[in-house]
Amino acid sequence: MVIVDKQPLHTNQAAAIHRLFPEARFVLAMRHPCDVLLSCFLTNFRTNNAMSSFLDLRDAASLYDLTFSHWERTLALFDLPVRTVVYERLVEDTARELRPLFDWLGLAWPEEGLDHREAARARGMVSTASYAQVVEPVYQRSAGRWKRYERHLAPIFDTIRPWVDRFGYSLDDGRVPEWPASAETASA
Repeated sequence: MVIVDKQPLHTNQAAAIHRLFPEARFVLAMRHPCDVLLSCFLTNFRTNNAMSSFLDLRDAASLYDLTFSHWERTLALFDLPVRTVVYERLVEDTARELRPLFDWLGLAWPEEGLDHREAARARGMVSTASYAQVVEPVYQRSAGRWKRYERHLAPIFDTIRPWVDRFGYSLDDGRVPEWPASAETASA
């Protein structure tokens, strides 16, 4: 049986997941922290205990900091099998970013290509905050979107700067995490 959980806040439950499912693998979906926080702040989530943190940018940045501090601590304590998918690389070259992940998961790469739009249509009703986007082609307009709101995000820079730097991004230029050496030849 395969269980897939795509709830980003369950990152905080990684240790418990690992203990309950010791064979579980983790895929960390990475995106520039400013883009993550801007997107969460602008999205009209149904308000609940978790989503209420996104009503204020400072609260959102604190949650981000706490979440990744906990994630780093979990990684230090447990030998979790983790692979990272970087959004900005994914929209640049989907196959180059995902093919190594498919290999790691032991999944056959679909030679006819990935069609998330067809999969979403076949699934029927989508009840997530991104419901309108799941049937769109992969696009790059969300990468670096935070720059247009930089002055509004400036008050949270001190909180998230360590994560921006640690993950290979920048607050000063358009830098994104480099392609891993193994991924460079994966789609060749």
